[in-house]
Amino acid sequence: MFTFPSHIGKKLAKKKITWIRDQEWYPKSFQGWAGLLIIQGAGAVAATLKRMPQAMRFGAMTVEGTQSSWYWNVAEQRRVRPILITKLRKNSAWARMIVRKFFVAWHAFDRTVTRVLHQDFSSLSLRQLGTLYTECVDAALVQASYGYIVEPFLTAGEEDWLVAAIRDALPEKIATARVEEITRVLTTHTIPTFSQEEAWSRAALAKKARGRVFDRALKAHVEKFATMRGNYYDVPRLTEKEVRASLRTFDVHGAEESQRMMRRTARAKARIVKQYRLHALASLLDGAEQFAHMQDYRKWAVTKVNDVVFQLLDAMAPLLSVSATTLRYATPNEIVRACMGKRIDWKSVGERSAGTLYWCTASGVTVYQGKALRGFDAKFFHGSAGVNKVLKGTTAMPGKVRGRVRIVYGRLEFAAFKKGEILVTNNTTPEFVPTMKRAAAIVTEQGGITSHAAIISRELKVPCIIGTKVATKVFKTGDRVEVDAENGVVRKI
Repeated sequence: MFTFPSHIGKKLAKKKITWIRDQEWYPKSFQGWAGLLIIQGAGAVAATLKRMPQAMRFGAMTVEGTQSSWYWNVAEQRRVRPILITKLRKNSAWARMIVRKFFVAWHAFDRTVTRVLHQDFSSLSLRQLGTLYTECVDAALVQASYGYIVEPFLTAGEEDWLVAAIRDALPEKIATARVEEITRVLTTHTIPTFSQEEAWSRAALAKKARGRVFDRALKAHVEKFATMRGNYYDVPRLTEKEVRASLRTFDVHGAEESQRMMRRTARAKARIVKQYRLHALASLLDGAEQFAHMQDYRKWAVTKVNDVVFQLLDAMAPLLSVSATTLRYATPNEIVRACMGKRIDWKSVGERSAGTLYWCTASGVTVYQGKALRGFDAKFFHGSAGVNKVLKGTTAMPGKVRGRVRIVYGRLEFAAFKKGEILVTNNTTPEFVPTMKRAAAIVTEQGGITSHAAIISRELKVPCIIGTKVATKVFKTGDRVEVDAENGVVRKI
């Protein structure tokens, strides 16, 4: 079984608390349940280390209620990143080999989840439900063991590695404006994201004549993209009725234009590489794009595994005489043991909502809660944001706008977001796309020029600054700011 073990920590040592405070951390914030996120923690650390021994050796997650944060150690990121870049430079086929293996595992995972979802959970015993849970989580971890290899490429508060490589490769005499233009073209995605695939599929549906062929295509569309809006909090599934209703007003021209734009961008990339003789950089550019594509599908896998796990936990809850909410704080190992008839302290598991630290290593996850966390505060991972009125990040999509900030952590804040506001968040995921379309500008704490926010902002032509590191700590909803995405600066006004 790929699922890694869990342990209950007796006491978080003072030395470790001091060490955490002294380190620099890369935070990833989510609205969602700990038990769903820790599956990804297992994939990101233990499973990835089995695949690549030089990968990051530990990660941490803090939880309070349904607000969770994952932390990578920045020193670990900086240790691993040069190793990956060297592999890309030395062997142009390495990235494609990793991605090819990822997609083999991804499709095997998808088949497993599809098969499990066709089961009638209400007719199954607890042990049978546990077996299905194990199959889904293990399949998710196998594909994640490839997908998380590229996590060290994420950046915050420093220049993006790919941007730096492009600038170093270009002749010094090129004007700054031209360098920025070249960088934007070379880092623009030319492989469709799964949300783009869904839009293109919907555009094709809108053009079909109603009838049996349309009905079959609609059913296939919904089955394929059913979980695309999913997250760690819930998975609102796509329905045929919803898609059918949307086709009346769907922007077919916009979807088709995005396809044409992607083809034009691919040709522009080839011209730039040839004009400036950037052939030595080609493997890095191709690798970055392949990895971004892999990351996108890994996130799609997250929505799929969360969908089936939510349903399995709901089916297990009455058989275990425990609430489904409590099960959402349990580790995979605890769920499997419970289904095998082992005793689990569910009262203690339920109390994790009050504040818990999950520490992940190659050997498993250690859970610290209650008295074991005496002297610890989750704020230790964030350092001090200070009283900065100006933040610096990396430009993903240029432009300059002024507006009012709205801090958004996840779907619970989507409805309150007003058209023309400045979206400030830790990071974006596919479920953010409708909100991103209403934003005047986008500011994220996470970086990476091939991150989701960077890719989608360029697609939407919305000014975007990524990698500010502390934007949600410095700004608050209602602040009036200027987003100068020409220079990568956000300032209060």
